[in-house]
Amino acid sequence: MIAYFHRDLQYGLIILSGWTDPVDNERNIAWTRELFAIWEPHLARAAYVNDLGDEGDDRGRSAYGDNYARLATLKAKYVQPTASASTRISSRWRDRCATSDQGDKR
Repeated sequence: MIAYFHRDLQYGLIILSGWTDPVDNERNIAWTRELFAIWEPHLARAAYVNDLGDEGDDRGRSAYGDNYARLATLKAKYVQPTASASTRISSRWRDRCATSDQGDKR
């Protein structure tokens, strides 16, 4: 089984908000969070890993569902850090996974 866990979901929600003036940061971040808060009760508790930002470990774990512990074990064993940007992202998840207290449930 591959890492992507939520294959049964028929849609995904992405809120894209952008602006150029840093003066608008607080206002735009606020309305984006408010919009998500309105929609959140109607959404599955799931995340697509490519849409993750810095929402925290719980959101990252939700991207992998029941596969998280197994993936954490595999990444801790096989993924080696390198200088490439794409691997740095994987290494970030490997490091988070390595500190997981959930263990391998398989």
